[in-house]
Amino acid sequence: MRGMVGRSGANARLERMFMALLMLAANVGGGCGKREEVPCRCPDATPPAAPSIGASVEHASGAGVSAHEPTEAEARRWLDEDYVPAVRRLERAASLMSWNAYVSGNQDFYRAKEDADILYRRFHSDRKTFERLKELKDSPAITDPLLKRSLEVAWLQYLDNQIDPALNARIVELSTGLEERFNTFRADAGGVKKTDNELTKVLRETKGPDEARTAWEALKQVGPLVAEELLELVELRNEAARQVGFADYYAMQLAVAEQTPEGLKDLLDRVAAMTDAPFRQWKGAIDAELAARFGITVEELRPWHYGDPFFQSAPPVEGLDADGMWNGRDILAVAKSFYAGIGLETEAVLARSDLYEREGKVQHAFCFDIDRGGDVRVLLNLQPTARWAETTLHELGHAVYDVGIDPELPYVLRGAAHQLTTEGVAMMFGGLAASPDWQEAVLGSRPGAELAEKLRQRQVRSWLVFARWALVMTDFERELYADPRQDLGARWWEIVGRHQLLVRPEGRAEPDWATKIHLVTAPVYYHNYLLGELFSAQLREHLAREVLHVDFPAGVVFAGRGDLGPWLREHVFALGKRLRWDEFVEQVTGRRLGPEAFVAQMEP
Repeated sequence: MRGMVGRSGANARLERMFMALLMLAANVGGGCGKREEVPCRCPDATPPAAPSIGASVEHASGAGVSAHEPTEAEARRWLDEDYVPAVRRLERAASLMSWNAYVSGNQDFYRAKEDADILYRRFHSDRKTFERLKELKDSPAITDPLLKRSLEVAWLQYLDNQIDPALNARIVELSTGLEERFNTFRADAGGVKKTDNELTKVLRETKGPDEARTAWEALKQVGPLVAEELLELVELRNEAARQVGFADYYAMQLAVAEQTPEGLKDLLDRVAAMTDAPFRQWKGAIDAELAARFGITVEELRPWHYGDPFFQSAPPVEGLDADGMWNGRDILAVAKSFYAGIGLETEAVLARSDLYEREGKVQHAFCFDIDRGGDVRVLLNLQPTARWAETTLHELGHAVYDVGIDPELPYVLRGAAHQLTTEGVAMMFGGLAASPDWQEAVLGSRPGAELAEKLRQRQVRSWLVFARWALVMTDFERELYADPRQDLGARWWEIVGRHQLLVRPEGRAEPDWATKIHLVTAPVYYHNYLLGELFSAQLREHLAREVLHVDFPAGVVFAGRGDLGPWLREHVFALGKRLRWDEFVEQVTGRRLGPEAFVAQMEP
């Protein structure tokens, strides 16, 4: 039975992974920037042979971690000889299986991805190794800061997997199946299969209330198909967390991310308080515009009128054709030129990437660091729109961060300081696409005063709208894991109403909460997008005043500043995971993470 983890189950997984690797070598999977029905294999994409992965899994039994007083020599030996060689192969294989599943939609790759994830989790599930690793990381005999930090980061991976192997396998099996269903689902709109891009375009452009409602409801069709299994997944995750001693999975994942429920809630309560009044003001203006556009009263506005399936992006500003700036432009060429101008190259990343829509391919966008050794790729579904211009800059922001991490760091520390720090850098660069000053500097065409003001309005609206949406996701996930069997529909719309001021459609009883893929693929992660916005604003302010010596941070667009990239590489990217995220933020920006810079950038 698929999902069991006995010796025969492990062998079956290795066989499936090996077959997927053969498919990869035969050019069935992979990714590139070409518009082809079948993606081609990227250069240097062949992972290690499956038998070496199997040997690594068998070796994860605690060998090399002895029961005497810890020493630095012992810790280094365990990391260098037992842990890193095995986890490097496991991570690379899992990354390649994920990449090829996402770009092709091929079920064999999804099954191989599932198997790779289970093997990775099984590797980190050994209890004796976990306990001895805790002794190592806490020992006063470990004085080398990089060694100590490496042990802490490795221990967190073990903490996340101290659960029953069969339960762990079932969680991976269920989440992979749900992810595949999300990624390959295409909505039915009037008897025609439509992509998310097509339906979102309708939401943003139509002036017909019925057409908007049809598109919005089509984007929610996946909810009933996944809701029950998603609830089962939540309950299994909670069961796993309780095995490790946590109240629920929400608390456990925050601990793994070196965060606390209390600290996070305090920070986000401050964000909610500081954005409430400006959001209500801008929401009133948005409502008036939308009511006029659809020929209805403000009281008749419903979620499908807001131009986005979740109101996580601001509706188009009346009279602003944001996409018009990108018609006929080569978004990739613009992005490459911009990054090159600030001293950050993206050519090699894009050569390995997969950039255009394809049947079965994931409809979203990602950045992948395949091996912590330079094989960094982005997955896009490019269209000549403002959204995809921003998304391209955003994902390449992740990419230059990953590429810029010091390759001499210990393997375990070759990653972004935290999810929020890489999100912050990506958001800082992605947000430039909406700036009139950036458009003038990079595109060679400055919008007129009226258009520039509308672009400014769009940017401020986007910050506020996204902040309030992220509060919805964070509050809902906390409630979801606290009580999965409550009336989640009622809870979802109560939270949406509180933070986004949207009205629940009359009589609507569908599980709309279940239509957000992040609940499956990135659980207890969404708050990091909002924290990333806070870090982005703080970093931008610091760069403007202390590095570029500009008095008005909101006007900084970085274009042509060849000194920016080297500074970021040295002071941000290269640090990797040397520091905890809170220490990292304070060292890089000069203060603790807070909402002040984020709110200040919205002021006229």
